Amino acid sequence: MKKTLIAMAAVAVAGVASAQVTITGAIGAGISDTSAAVRSFGWTDSKLTFAASEDLGGGMSAAVSMTIESYGDGAASTNVNAGGATLDVKTANAGSLSFFSTGAAAHDLAVGSMPYGTNDVLGGTTNDYTAIQYNLPTLVDGLSIGVRWASVDTVATAGLDKQFRFGYNLAGAALTFNTKSTSTGTASTAGLSYDLAGATLKVVTDTSAQTGNDKKTEYSISMPVGAVTVAASNMTKGTLKATEATAKIALSKRTTVQASIGTFSGTGITTTSANRVKIVHSF
Repeated sequence: MKKTLIAMAAVAVAGVASAQVTITGAIGAGISDTSAAVRSFGWTDSKLTFAASEDLGGGMSAAVSMTIESYGDGAASTNVNAGGATLDVKTANAGSLSFFSTGAAAHDLAVGSMPYGTNDVLGGTTNDYTAIQYNLPTLVDGLSIGVRWASVDTVATAGLDKQFRFGYNLAGAALTFNTKSTSTGTASTAGLSYDLAGATLKVVTDTSAQTGNDKKTEYSISMPVGAVTVAASNMTKGTLKATEATAKIALSKRTTVQASIGTFSGTGITTTSANRVKIVHSF
């Protein structure tokens, strides 16, 4: 009897100490064709995300998440990457502190869905972006203000970017503004997202650019048409231009088929068009 009670106590303690981890992800595969006569089959949306949270008491909580992305067979260094990680510590009245890493252009639309997608053509996804951000307490409903220090892997030796950003959400509209200062100058980006009768409109534009960089502007619209969700996007950066259109059909709540076409132009662009059909299952 005593051994049974000890065993039950051990199980209870282990249950309290262990965290509840949520696992989500997606696996996708597709066929791509480009103007450069490159036709290929490969993985498209293969990723796995682990997330957990804990109540620290006294109005404080901690939450973590980590995403691993896979791009198919081959060397692990080129085909398995960290898709982002986050550690958030929230307080009841003193705001929150976030440590995270993600793609360098994750705050932009990032609507490109193909290997030669708009985000890739305009050079927005090649660098890892690591940051620490303090978020002020909510002073006005819908308003969020944060101060961020960040580094991009290719310029880490130049020191940290100092960034200030705020966001405001009201009646289907979301406004964001971000400004950063580095050794090459100051850049700022503004974004607006608006939901209207099922359609989502987004625009992200650089209001200023750092020395040697061109300003970038992105537009997109997506809306359901019966069982199909259609979307279109346009992006420009200096002489570079890219346009994509996508149709997504839901076969179930977790499985979709998506077809995309894109055209690209500008200095240094060798692939002027690309098409893709893919199937994605999420879990």
